[in-house]
Amino acid sequence: MTKKITIVVPAYNEELNIKPLLDSIDSVVSKETSYKWEVKFVDDCSNDSTWEVISQQKGSANFEVNAIRFSSNFGKEPALVAGLSDSIESDAIIFMDADLQHPPEMIPSFLRKWEEGYMNVSAVRSSAKDYTAFKKFSSDVFYKVMNLFADIELPRGLTDFKLIDRNVALEFLKFKEKAVMFRGLIEWLGFRKTYIEFEAPARLNGEAAYSYRKLSRLAINSFTSFSLLPLKIAGMLGALILVSCSLLLIYMLISETIGIEVFTPMAYFVVFNTFLTGTVLSAIGFTAIYIGRIHVQVVDRPLYIISDRTQS
Repeated sequence: MTKKITIVVPAYNEELNIKPLLDSIDSVVSKETSYKWEVKFVDDCSNDSTWEVISQQKGSANFEVNAIRFSSNFGKEPALVAGLSDSIESDAIIFMDADLQHPPEMIPSFLRKWEEGYMNVSAVRSSAKDYTAFKKFSSDVFYKVMNLFADIELPRGLTDFKLIDRNVALEFLKFKEKAVMFRGLIEWLGFRKTYIEFEAPARLNGEAAYSYRKLSRLAINSFTSFSLLPLKIAGMLGALILVSCSLLLIYMLISETIGIEVFTPMAYFVVFNTFLTGTVLSAIGFTAIYIGRIHVQVVDRPLYIISDRTQS
């Protein structure tokens, strides 16, 4: 029986990249004739003509094209989950971006690793042609902090460009989390996995959908998904301040008793009260993040809503 491979492509305002991407995929999968191929787009409610362009694509002799469209802009992570959920009958699923920064030419490498028995094959970005110095620095910091404090280890430069076996996808669908870090959860699942390095080319057309604000939000979401460190730090700071203030109070009382005065009690009060206020506010901020995650989970809204669908 011929195995089926689905390529899931999240898309947001990618009208100029859809056709070049499909042409590139076609040139690759035309040589992989032992598999049945499908390309599944997930339109994250684009505000350009992305959906119209996708709807016009009829695929080729080598693959079929299907698509789903969100009712609102839910984000890339829900789009990846939606694509996975909608492709669960496939033997393997490949995830890639629509802007050709994930080269389709790597698909055969994914397949060879999968054929060797690897169930999770991920692309690790060694460099990117359109990365600014700040973006490269912030990316390095993100992975170092995650690996140092989180409950999982992420290879530096890990991307959402990957192939997963159907068994991995079935286990992923058991998650009930609403705040999803897709690549982190896939790594957390384990299974037999390997990595392939690649150099990300420059974006073909248009501007990146991920602004620094969205990237910052993703980083915070990723860190709080896999680490309780902020809450632990808040608790340790509270204990440290309690001990420090107690020692200071003892010192002040002893100094006053024996007549030694280096600083006035008011000076100590002002300094430590300010420090305590800052620590409390930081602790409240971190606690609010986790409470917000609990709220989202308890409210149990759907991760995404599909408003339209194409079927070839």
